[in-house]
Amino acid sequence: MIKKEADIVSLHIPLTDDTLYMCNDVFFNSFENQILFINTARGKIVNTKHLVNALKNNMVNGVGLDVLENEDFENLSLPLKNTYKELFNSKNTIITPHVAGWSFQSFENISKVLVRNILELTD
Repeated sequence: MIKKEADIVSLHIPLTDDTLYMCNDVFFNSFENQILFINTARGKIVNTKHLVNALKNNMVNGVGLDVLENEDFENLSLPLKNTYKELFNSKNTIITPHVAGWSFQSFENISKVLVRNILELTD
């Protein structure tokens, strides 16, 4: 029922054995409507190549990613580099640097912990 009516899919789930590469060709092909796809959870929940295929085949009409399947760009295989290049060059894609969970309060709390840790080192 949900996949027949969904226009937006936003992931907020942990990476587990069950969710590893859950978003693949089968997943993207199962929606009746074109979807806006958002992942702020974990990168390896999504097979990037399959996501790019879904974009090219108009099954996904927009992508927002705060996490990527592999963020070690220096050591990517050539095919994966090309896949990322296609994704990054898509006019329907927005990628943020893993900051979806950041807020003023979280930044303030992280800063307090950092200061406390530095002070403990200097004691």
